[in-house]
Amino acid sequence: MGGGRPDLLCSADRNEGALVTGFEVKAEAGDWLKGLSQARRYRAGVHHSYLALPGKHADIERNASAIAREVGVGILVFENNTWHRLLKPADPMPLPWTLGPTASALEGVPLARQLQLNHPLNYLVVPYLAATLRSGHSLFEELESRWPDLGSAATRRHAIVGGAATLHLIDEF
Repeated sequence: MGGGRPDLLCSADRNEGALVTGFEVKAEAGDWLKGLSQARRYRAGVHHSYLALPGKHADIERNASAIAREVGVGILVFENNTWHRLLKPADPMPLPWTLGPTASALEGVPLARQLQLNHPLNYLVVPYLAATLRSGHSLFEELESRWPDLGSAATRRHAIVGGAATLHLIDEF
């Protein structure tokens, strides 16, 4: 991940979905800058990244917190035989649990039948379906079979011609 390997990698199942966390562990408090640089690189491949090291809570906070906060890395400090979370890592963008409903909607799963014709999602689904068009199917057929919110031929035509094509989201159909 980012040209390196975390010392510890784990996945935690949550109601919102699984989150992957990477940890860079240092044996000496003085290695905080190197460890922070390594933990920062892992952010591209995990939801949360932590630097874990021994030391005095106050010393590490003074030396590393500002940089860690800026790069989105959390800090765990081992002091008096106990781990303390000094700094929580930044949340991933986009938040994983917000993607599920969006992905389902783009796949045509009937989440909300109350969508109005001019709803932007009706236009955005057109380029998605165009990019994943099955062989031998037209865009109109794909909309009909995979996006039932557009129930009539007229609403499907409007989504393609009046929406996606007008907004230059697709070139041809």
